[in-house]
Amino acid sequence: MLMYLEELQKPGYFYPAAPLQKTIQKFKKLNPDPLYWSAFSVFGFTF
Repeated sequence: MLMYLEELQKPGYFYPAAPLQKTIQKFKKLNPDPLYWSAFSVFGFTF
């Protein structure tokens, strides 16, 4: 979750799913088991 918050704070076009995707890709390199990264998702309206 901390990695996701760090990605959200980076400047750029704000689309919540994009920082989450980047975070999951980084985290998968550290922990390839889906048990650790597959539960996170973003819900709501995209702007």
